[in-house]
Amino acid sequence: MLSAVNQYADIYQTTAPASPSPKDVDSSAATQNSNQTKTKVSDQDQGLSEKDRLSRGKNQKDSLELSQEAEEIRVLQLRDREVRAHEAAHAAAGGAYAGSPKYTFERGPDGRTYATGGAVSIDISPIPGDPQATLQKAQQVRAAALAPAEPSGQDMKVAQKAQAMATDARIEISQQMSEDLRSLSPKSIGNNDPEGVNGAIPTSDASSASSSKPSSGDASSIVHLSVYS
Repeated sequence: MLSAVNQYADIYQTTAPASPSPKDVDSSAATQNSNQTKTKVSDQDQGLSEKDRLSRGKNQKDSLELSQEAEEIRVLQLRDREVRAHEAAHAAAGGAYAGSPKYTFERGPDGRTYATGGAVSIDISPIPGDPQATLQKAQQVRAAALAPAEPSGQDMKVAQKAQAMATDARIEISQQMSEDLRSLSPKSIGNNDPEGVNGAIPTSDASSASSSKPSSGDASSIVHLSVYS
């Protein structure tokens, strides 16, 4: 019986929880204080994170506005180059018949001005009394109108006017050649006219030839080549 009791007592002593020592109590208190400190630091971090979040939102807004301004400036710069190249092509091909480019401007968000439109004036009046020179002029005017990579609607209208002027000049040249041939035919040469034998144009034919020359009309006719019609 005693033996059994002692065995039970041994088992109880082995499995019963040991009483905490003073060292363990101090360690537990230190851990609790550390956890409380971490909780306070975490609360402070949350407050700082809120400020950071607001600051980050403002920075994102500023960044978006700067991005939009940069895109607007990029578009204006591209437009400026296109307009200047367009008008420079007109002026170069038009030569003496074309004026200097004139531009319309727009101020960008960076404070600079950019060309957004432009025009070049060009003379499309015929040259009086010289259909051959008129033809050459019409061809040059048409080339000037179509010189840019992308001619505008107004450019196409000027090219059509130049083409019509060239057609009229060719008709006039053809008429003059026909009259010259008729003046050399036997019917137009007088029987007793030694000058006619030498191929001179009779007086009546000379008057007819002179009357076929175009009148000067308006001194000049100026139109404009532009980016937009």
